[in-house]
Amino acid sequence: MRARVEIASQVPGVARIDAASKDLLAATCLSASACAEAAAFLARIRETRGDAGAALTLYDRAAREEPTEARWLTLADAASRGGAHAQAVMALERAAQKQGMTEALRKRIAEERARAMGEK
Repeated sequence: MRARVEIASQVPGVARIDAASKDLLAATCLSASACAEAAAFLARIRETRGDAGAALTLYDRAAREEPTEARWLTLADAASRGGAHAQAVMALERAAQKQGMTEALRKRIAEERARAMGEK
């Protein structure tokens, strides 16, 4: 099924990749971990295609399905790249809940908050 998604990602437009993505999620979301992995895979494909909105939605799903520090940080990175700085702050705060607040996280949260407010 992943191969189908990869092929569909090469076709212009979104109809084929949307259908392939839906089928992949339906087939693999039997456990939270498998669903998170599939959503993250699809997010990477969408991001590569330049579809930041769909990628963020899928990274968010991955983090909610399997809320690990790594998944929250991946969401924060994608949100920051896509200009969704408020979403990046939320994801970084969730990562901090998992690992504890570090100085690096505190600094990054402050930077993303400033960007969200148009200060950077």
